[in-house]
Amino acid sequence: MSDAIKALLKAQSEMGAAVKNSKNPHFKSKYADLEAVVNATMGAFHANGFAVLQRNDKDEEGHFVETKLLHSSGLDFNSKVYLVLGKND
Repeated sequence: MSDAIKALLKAQSEMGAAVKNSKNPHFKSKYADLEAVVNATMGAFHANGFAVLQRNDKDEEGHFVETKLLHSSGLDFNSKVYLVLGKND
């Protein structure tokens, strides 16, 4: 198992739960906003040699947000999530 995967497992074990600190009145539910997720994860990522980058872009399949976890060993993990847009504004 690579050092990056071991570090990712360690980071995940050190992360706390994201606090559900925001309300969605439409669904009458609570959710963890972006700040809560960052607060729950960044300390563990940084302590284990990870940088987190996100970018938004567009390709032939549509608009997306790409997340990259870059490890100090040089290995990276990435994921694209395509966005469904009602209007292109």
